[in-house]
Amino acid sequence: MTFFAFSFSGIGQLSTISKTTEALDKALINSNLGQLLALTGPETIFMLDYQRTLQGSSQLQQYYGKLFNAQDIKTIKRRVKETFTLGKLDFEMGIFTKTFIRNSDQKTIIHNGKYWCIWERVGADTQLFAYVEGYHQEIPKDEYVVLDLGIEPTNNGTIELKAYAALGEKAIREWDPELRILLYEDDAIFYPFADTAKVGIEILAPYLRGYHQNDIKIDFITGKPFAYRYFDGYVLQCSTFEVDWHFNEASGTNKGKGITLWKRQPDHSLKIYRKIGSHDDLTP
Repeated sequence: MTFFAFSFSGIGQLSTISKTTEALDKALINSNLGQLLALTGPETIFMLDYQRTLQGSSQLQQYYGKLFNAQDIKTIKRRVKETFTLGKLDFEMGIFTKTFIRNSDQKTIIHNGKYWCIWERVGADTQLFAYVEGYHQEIPKDEYVVLDLGIEPTNNGTIELKAYAALGEKAIREWDPELRILLYEDDAIFYPFADTAKVGIEILAPYLRGYHQNDIKIDFITGKPFAYRYFDGYVLQCSTFEVDWHFNEASGTNKGKGITLWKRQPDHSLKIYRKIGSHDDLTP
């Protein structure tokens, strides 16, 4: 593999796709469920736009069994923006273009988006710790596969992560963009749902302020960190969220998930260094 001890290729500077990610793409293009599952472990996490969080072989087998019946993936072209290593985890973050044939009508469909591959070295082997795939825009329901399947995590994060989850909830509930901005590093990168990466606080700050412009009222919000790893100077957190809202006579619920890489500050507090988010389809 081409990773190195916490050293960056840098956003906008392309790096080489890893052999393990190439193997993942080969399994997807060949509709090879056995090959795909061979790259995962019992706790592997998949976060895909519109699909609830999947974890473990059984859920992956059900989901990709349906996807391979619905789609014939022809090409996956990735451009790697960053690679780095924390402990036994090798991170690969970038963008992709995927072309597939929808089997129901033989229509060719092209999707563009962003992805994270987090590979874990387990002895002499390498397997997926987590895979996240999201699009750069919302896509029609007939262009994605979704099952009423996924984990139901309990809020088992550390006291520290629960405290930051509560702070993030407060920022959303009170519609306070400045508090959200304070949670990010100056050189943070955020990969939001249905959008491209927001690189650096100069881009992130106006983006977050714009997000909070409408007079939306938050009736309920919760974030649940369900898997995490502590490293020297960094914390990796996987979490789910739910938000109930209303705006004038309209109301709704948003659910989703994401991964946050926190960076430890000189005063031992945490700030968001890298973050990717994804929404669930509420009516699979």
